[in-house]
Parts: sequence; structure tokens; C-alpha cells
Amino acid sequence: MEKHRSDTAGLERENECLRRELQEARETIEAIRRGEVDALVVQGPRSNQVFTLHGADRPYRLFIEEMQQAAVTLSQKATILYHNRRFAEMFGGSALGRDFHDFLAPESRPAFDSMMERAKTSRAAEELNCCSPQRTAIPGFVAISAFPSDETIAFCMVIADLTEQKQHEELVAAESALKAAKAEAERANRAKDEFLAVLSHELRTPLTSMMGWVRMLQTRQFDEETQRKALAVIERNVRVQAHLIEDLLDVSRLIAGKLSVEKNPVEFGMIVKNTTDGFEQAAKAKGVRLAFQCSGAFPLEGDETRLQQVAGNIISNAIKFTPV
Repeated sequence: MEKHRSDTAGLERENECLRRELQEARETIEAIRRGEVDALVVQGPRSNQVFTLHGADRPYRLFIEEMQQAAVTLSQKATILYHNRRFAEMFGGSALGRDFHDFLAPESRPAFDSMMERAKTSRAAEELNCCSPQRTAIPGFVAISAFPSDETIAFCMVIADLTEQKQHEELVAAESALKAAKAEAERANRAKDEFLAVLSHELRTPLTSMMGWVRMLQTRQFDEETQRKALAVIERNVRVQAHLIEDLLDVSRLIAGKLSVEKNPVEFGMIVKNTTDGFEQAAKAKGVRLAFQCSGAFPLEGDETRLQQVAGNIISNAIKFTPV
């Protein structure tokens, strides 16, 4: 009986000891959570081990200090409570106690205030224009999150410097614009060359017609009707030539490779007849018979000068390439 009582008392003492140890463990965990414990002593079978909690966050602090982005903690009023080394490099030294608004371009401050408000419930991030104390512009991507468990530190913020990225984007844009300008210049140059090639051909056509009649007039072997016809042909071709020269002097049309075209009622049969008359002497000189036949009128709307150019080119090529 005495032995049974002794065993029961021993079990009660062991239970009480376990309850005390469990309570100590719970209190230690709570103290750790509140930051009230700097070290723990853990009793082992042979010796005790001391675990220091003071430097438990040191790897994370080192990581934040060495990161390539600026890291900042802000109060609810945007006062800077902590910043890493990168922030000091970006903004010219220590800024503890400063208002972060001082490091923002005026146009970005309303957007930052809006981000602070949104960050109370969720992460907020966007591009802002920051600036150093020397007013050097620093484009940055800013992300803000709230600390809901601490009344002193309200927000944490990370700033990525976008200066190099923006410079690269500007360089790419400049290169693209340069390539586009070069392509446009090459296109305009090709159009100019094509335009001049067409003009050189167009300029020779009325000259051929005029030269034939001028040579005929130089022989002085003609009657009054032939003289009137020769002068009329020369006058028409002079007008065509003047129109072509105006096109040549119009730089804007020259670069664009375009010719102006009028639209008026014309008699196409008469245009072809007059053009044929203009090449009569050139055909005789080549030994080619040139005749015009028209069964009726051909009224249409068009540019008389351009139509005469077309007819003249066809007739000139026909004379030039007809074998004798």
C-alpha cells in the first residue's frame, strides 16, 4: 500500500514537471515572436547549446543591402525609416528621416500618394519619375507593400532604376527612326531617278518633232500652208516642252514621282492628228510613211497635254523602231 502511494506521488511530480516545461516553451515562443528574447539555451544530454537570435535576420539584411534595387521602409506619412546601400547610391547619400516626396518629380507625387493608399490593401506598382537632390531625373519602377503588423513601419518599397532600360529603348527607337528615314530617302531617290528617266524621254519627243519642221523651214522650199502648219506644230510642242519643264522644276512632285493630271473635255482624234502632223518631217527623214486615218470623232475627258505626250511617244517609237 505504501509502495502504491509512493508511485502515484512520483507520477504526479513528473506530470507537474512536464506541465512547467511545456508552459516555459510556450512562453519562450511568445517571447520570440514579440522580439523579447535574444538567445536560447538548449539543454543537451552532455552539454548546453546557446542559440543567439540577435543575428538571425542578418542574411536577409545582407541580401537587402547588396540587392541591385533600392529598398526602403516608410512610415504612414512617407518618412524614410530605412534604406539600403543602393538607394543611397541612386539618390546621393543617406536620406533617413526625409520625406520620400522630396525624391519624386512633382508630376509623379499624386500617383505615389495613390499607390500608398492602394498598398494598404494590396501590392501597388507602377513607373514613376524620381529625382536626386541635384534634380537628376531617375525613371523608376516602384512597388509598395504594407506592414499590417507594425504601427511604426507602415510600408516597404522597392525601386528599380530604369535609366539604362529607357536609354536602350531610346536608342532602339532612334535606330528604328534612322532606318525608316534611310528607307524613305532611298525610296525618294529611286522615285527621283525614275522620274528623271521618264522626263528625259518625254523631253526628247517634242524636240524630235520640232527639229524635223525646223529643218524643213530652213530649206525655204514650202508654201504658205506648209509654213502655217510647221509653226502650229512647233507652237504645240513648245507648250508641251514648257509643261514638262514645269514638272521638272516642281521639286515636291519630283521627289514623290507624281505628275499632275487635268480632266477636261477633249477631242482625242484631233490630238492624235496634230501629233501625227508634228512627226511628219521626222518620218520623211527616216524614210517612213506616216498617215492618219480617223472614221469619226472621239470625245473624252482627259489632260490634253498628257494625251499629246502619250501619242507623241507612241508615234516617235514607231518611227524609231520601224525597219526601213
